[in-house]
Amino acid sequence: MMPGGLFVPLLGLFTVAAVMLAVFHRLRLPPTLAYLVTGTLIGPGGLALIGHGEHNAIERIAELGVVFLLFSLGLEFSLSRLSALRRQVLLLGGGQMVVCTAAFTAVGLGFGIPVAATFVAASALALSSTAVVTRELARRNELGARHGQLGIAVLLFQDLAAVGLLIVIPALGGEADDLAGTLVFTLAKGLALFALLIAIGRWVLPRVFFEVAKTHLEELFVLTALTVTLLAATLSASLGLSMAFGAFIAGMMLGESRYRYQIEAEIRPFRDVLLGLFFVSVGMLMDVGTLAGQWPVVVALVPALIVFKVVLIAVLGLALGEDRVTAVRAALVLAQGGEFGFAMLALAAGEQLLSPEQASGLVSTVVLSMAVTPLVVRYNRQIAQALVRDRATPPGAPAPAQASAQELDGHVVICGFGRVGQTVARVLQRAGVPYVAADPDPV
Repeated sequence: MMPGGLFVPLLGLFTVAAVMLAVFHRLRLPPTLAYLVTGTLIGPGGLALIGHGEHNAIERIAELGVVFLLFSLGLEFSLSRLSALRRQVLLLGGGQMVVCTAAFTAVGLGFGIPVAATFVAASALALSSTAVVTRELARRNELGARHGQLGIAVLLFQDLAAVGLLIVIPALGGEADDLAGTLVFTLAKGLALFALLIAIGRWVLPRVFFEVAKTHLEELFVLTALTVTLLAATLSASLGLSMAFGAFIAGMMLGESRYRYQIEAEIRPFRDVLLGLFFVSVGMLMDVGTLAGQWPVVVALVPALIVFKVVLIAVLGLALGEDRVTAVRAALVLAQGGEFGFAMLALAAGEQLLSPEQASGLVSTVVLSMAVTPLVVRYNRQIAQALVRDRATPPGAPAPAQASAQELDGHVVICGFGRVGQTVARVLQRAGVPYVAADPDPV
């Protein structure tokens, strides 16, 4: 784009983001927090270096960061791992959404807020941030830890529930005729998309990547991985579902293939840059003027939201048989608001279910809760142990770095699987020694 368009705002954005990242690195603060502060400083509600029009354009580009993040997450959670977590997805995720929404709705009704507005606000606050939580857990190698798996289970349910809630909001505004039929149809589309992508991933994509890998063209492999991700996201969006949902399924269907590590390595640079842009766009939602006018309410809402979610999710985790430290750690990483909440609040404001002041105050609450999350995730183990007065890791709970590699223990790594590598592998196999082989040639 020419300098008169989006080029200059993006140049300013990247410059400020680079400076803030360097400063936050010196202060030993998480990069995600630097991106959020960058957005707040340069956004329409801050110094207004970027206006509302540019923000909307940047937000659309930044959405690809969440798409690639969910694709990478799908690579980590293959179909077999997701099946093993189905109890946590349904019971922990479902219980958290229902109880949170009901409790926040009751509070709103107690203050005399209309039922429809209260329900929308409560549902938005019940959601957590998939982007922030998964990014920070991945940075700390805790996605494979037990509390990381519980967090992902809850986030998966929330993302699916958010799709349904976005359908319900227009009905509350009086614009939907057959709400039940719409919800059932959406569920059917989701299941059909899931079955289609799983079938493609099992029988089509392995052959595609085999042929691509044989060419030894790095550019072709990268383009193929990007195309698969974007095609799945686009197909999901065309069915009225979220792009992130389709990307997650696309990653999950490749999670058990031999190409998952290479695909993840090729996707990572695009994911990290675009995800940083996404966090900047979230920071731009913060209106400093509105925050100054509503600071008593926002300052009260943020800790109340975090404390209530921590207590609720910890109790539900204990009820499902998790140990105290794991339950509290999972609760801590899920205690914030989420990015789907922004979409819900914007839609509710458009349907005049919420006033602009109410929507802006709730958006500020969600953004601030997301801003403290990187620090909470960084120290989640220490906070959990302090809260339950447990100074040691509970028996059987692996350290974060060990948890992501429990299936690989006492094994041999064979670098190169040609004639010599295969001979070594046969000897190891006869001796009963497990091994992992890596080779750039798929043949």
